[in-house]
Amino acid sequence: MNTTAKDLRINQSLCELTRLRAALKKWREDRKAADRHESGEYRGQYQTQIGVIADEVGAAAGVIEDGLAQLTKGSGDRTVAAVYQECARTDRKIIWLWRAWDFFREKFDQRDLPVIGPAVRAADEVLWSCYKPFYKGMGMPLPPAPLPYVEFTYTPVAVKPDQVSHVEKEEEIDEGPLQKFFARLPLPLLQLPPTAVSTPWAHVLIGHEAGHFIQGSIPANEDFRKVFREQVGVAAESVSKGAGTVWSKWAAEIFADMYSVITM
Repeated sequence: MNTTAKDLRINQSLCELTRLRAALKKWREDRKAADRHESGEYRGQYQTQIGVIADEVGAAAGVIEDGLAQLTKGSGDRTVAAVYQECARTDRKIIWLWRAWDFFREKFDQRDLPVIGPAVRAADEVLWSCYKPFYKGMGMPLPPAPLPYVEFTYTPVAVKPDQVSHVEKEEEIDEGPLQKFFARLPLPLLQLPPTAVSTPWAHVLIGHEAGHFIQGSIPANEDFRKVFREQVGVAAESVSKGAGTVWSKWAAEIFADMYSVITM
């Protein structure tokens, strides 16, 4: 069978997609190899976090590959220009997927850096100690733990899964077959200021941010955040008229402070 210009262009897109999938596979294997105790025994500390990201990227890559397969199947009914145009759109999807994956990959890989790595790995331990006991005590399934990483922020910041704007998504991507991917962050994130590297005692602030992650998971007849906010307002109003409105606005921070005191 003769190779046509259409075939060559489709294979060009497929080649880049194959490279992405191979890099994803190697990254997952490398991170698993690094996730071990000093004795060499596999620890599995990051397997859930790595898994949800790799699965999301891999599934999106599968959708792109299916699109290329359909394009190959129907290329005979299209002009060369039409095939090239569709492949160009596919390439933009692949580039976006590289970017979406790298958003998380670079944060995981901070653990390998000689200076930042120890601080980030310590943050993993502190956050896990604040995060796991709640779910274990409540008998609830443990979701992927938040991922700490160093960011250029002044104080620690809890980034929740619905804050998806952190992963940029162009309109063409958001309206196409990749719409459902990264519609939410696969796992929460914890931004640490650069000063966490030189002042490790500041890791105590992680307890507060853990409270922000936990509050939304507390079971209640209605949104616990709303219930807590109302109770703060009632308590403040009983002390000083008009104070309820002011203090209820700070309810989320008050809860996070209380959670920090309990866990720390």
